[in-house]
Amino acid sequence: MSPQRDLDLVRDANRRGGGASAAAAAETASHRRVYTPTLVARRPQERRRVSSVLRSAGLEIGEAEFAEALAQVLMVTQRPDSVDPATYLDQDQIDLLESAGLDMRPLGPQEIDRQFAAATSGQAALLAASLTVKEAAQLLNVDSEALLRQIDERELLAFRWQEDLRVPDFQFEDGGVVEGLADVFRCIPQGVEPLTLWRWFVEPNDALDEIDPISPVDWLRSGGDESRLCDLAATLLVV
Repeated sequence: MSPQRDLDLVRDANRRGGGASAAAAAETASHRRVYTPTLVARRPQERRRVSSVLRSAGLEIGEAEFAEALAQVLMVTQRPDSVDPATYLDQDQIDLLESAGLDMRPLGPQEIDRQFAAATSGQAALLAASLTVKEAAQLLNVDSEALLRQIDERELLAFRWQEDLRVPDFQFEDGGVVEGLADVFRCIPQGVEPLTLWRWFVEPNDALDEIDPISPVDWLRSGGDESRLCDLAATLLVV
C-alpha cells in the first residue's frame, strides 16, 4: 500500500457526533509502508536545483525545511526491491498501457530509485508546506476544536500524516482563509488523493490562462470566479 494512502482527506463523512472529533475519527496509520511506483513513461528530466524546483511550484519553504520533511517521509516509507507490472496487471491491460506510450517492462534498480525519489519528494513537499492543527488554529485566532469543525464541514482541507492531522498552508492569507476556497472544496469529488489535490491548487494551470498560467489558489486570490474552478475540479481523478 502506498504511503500516499496515509494522506487521506478528512471529509465530511467524519461529521462530529457524540463529542467525536475529526482527529479521533482518523485511524492510526501504520508505521512503515511499502511504496509501489506509479507507472509513467520514461523521459529524460532536466537537472535542476532543489531550491528552483520549490520556487517554481510556488512553495515558500527552504531546502533545509524540505530536507527535514523528506527525512520524516523516508523513515516511514520502504523502497520496494522489485516492480514488475505483470504481477498486478493482466496482458490486455499491459498492451493497452503500452499502446499509450508507457514502458511496461519490469523496472530496474535505478528506475525504482528515481520513481521512489519522485514520490517521496512530493509527499515531503506537502508535509513541509503544511501546519499542525495547533499552528493553523493560532494563525486563524481560533481554538483547535473550532478548526476541526471547519475541517469536518469541508471549509478547510486536511490530511493525515501518521497519527496527526496536517493543514496545507496554501489555504491561508493575511490571517484568514482565502476567499472562495470553501465553495471550491465542496465541488471536489470525494476520494481525490491529498497530494494530487494540493498540486492541483498550487501549480499553474493553463486552463485558467493559456498565455500566463495561474494556479487555482492564486486565481481565487486575484478575484477569479470560484465556479470556474468547480468546473475544473470535477475532472480530478478519484483513486
